[in-house]
Amino acid sequence: MRHSEAWLAAGVAVLLAALGPPLHHLSELRFAAHMVQHELLMAVAAPLLVAGYPLATIARRLPRAAQRSLARARWRRRLERAWRALTRPGTAFLLHFVAIWVWHVPALFDRSVIDPAMHLAQHASFVGTALLFWASVLRPRHGQEGVVVMSLFFTTLHTTLLGAFIALAGRPWYLAYAGRTDDSLLADQQLGGYIMWMPGGMSYAVVAFIVVGRWLAPRRRHVMAVPAALAVLAAVTACGPASESAVDERLGGSPEQGRQALAAWGCGTCHTIPGVQRANGLVGPSLAGFGARAFVGGVLTNTPAHVVQWIQDPRAQSPNTAMPRLGVPESDARQMTAYLYTLR
Repeated sequence: MRHSEAWLAAGVAVLLAALGPPLHHLSELRFAAHMVQHELLMAVAAPLLVAGYPLATIARRLPRAAQRSLARARWRRRLERAWRALTRPGTAFLLHFVAIWVWHVPALFDRSVIDPAMHLAQHASFVGTALLFWASVLRPRHGQEGVVVMSLFFTTLHTTLLGAFIALAGRPWYLAYAGRTDDSLLADQQLGGYIMWMPGGMSYAVVAFIVVGRWLAPRRRHVMAVPAALAVLAAVTACGPASESAVDERLGGSPEQGRQALAAWGCGTCHTIPGVQRANGLVGPSLAGFGARAFVGGVLTNTPAHVVQWIQDPRAQSPNTAMPRLGVPESDARQMTAYLYTLR
C-alpha cells in the first residue's frame, strides 16, 4: 500500500471512530466525551486525511479514461484555485480560529447538543476548517515556512487559552448536559477543558517543533520516539510527499542534483521554477507548488513514475502538448522529479 493510501485509510478510520458508537453516544451525555470527539476530528483525523492526498489517491484508482475526463474538467481548475486561496496559511488559520471559538460560545454549543442539524454543522465546520489548516501546515508553499510556524504557534496559543478558560471556570457554561450525566456539570466541563488544554493544544505545539526543525535543517531526518498520539503527527509530517528522504527512497534521486539538472536542461526557459537560477520562463505553466498538484500535464495523476515518464517523453503521454521531447535520460528525470516534489 502506498504511503498516501495508508494515511488516508487511517484518517477515515479515526473519522469513523470519532463519529460512530460508542463515542458519539457518549458525546451526547458528557461534555468531556464531546471534547475527545472534537480533538480526534481536528487534531488526528484531519492531518491524516491531508497526508493521504484524498483526491489524488482516489483519482489513481479510476480508469484511465475517467482520469483524463477529470483532468480536463473546467470546474477542477476553479476548484484548485479556490483550494489554493483557502489554504494560504493566514486564511486557513483565521477560518479554523473562528470555527473553534464561535462554536464554543455556550448558547451555540448547547444548541448543537440538542439539535442534530446544528450538531452536523458544527462537525462539518470543525473538519472542513481543520482540513484547510493542516493542508496549509503539512504542504507549505515555497517561502511560506515562517508564516506556517506563526500559524501553528498562535493556534497552539488560542486553543490552550480556550481550554484553560473552560477548565478553570467557576461555574458551568454548558447547560445542555444537565440531567444527562451522573457527574456534576462543572466537573464534566473541567475535564473537557483539560482535554482541550493539554493534549489538544500540545498536538499543535509538537507539529510546530517538527516544522521548525525541518525548516532550519531540511536535510536532516530522524526517528522520534514519542507517545503513540504524537508519533502519528510526527509521521504525518516526516513521511509526506514533500519529505526529501521519502522522495530519495522512492526515486533514487537527489533533490539538489535535480535542481542542477533542471537548470542544465534549460527547463527555466519555458517554466518558472522556484529555487532554480534564471528559471523564469512564461511559455509553460509555473512549477511552483508542483508537489501538491493532483495532475501532471492535465492528463496524468501526479505520481513519481508519471512525472518521470512526462519529463522523458511528454508527447507520448499527451500528443497535443506543446512540451518538446528533450531526450532527458531516466536518471536525470528521476533527479528532476525529486526536486519538483519538494516544491509545495
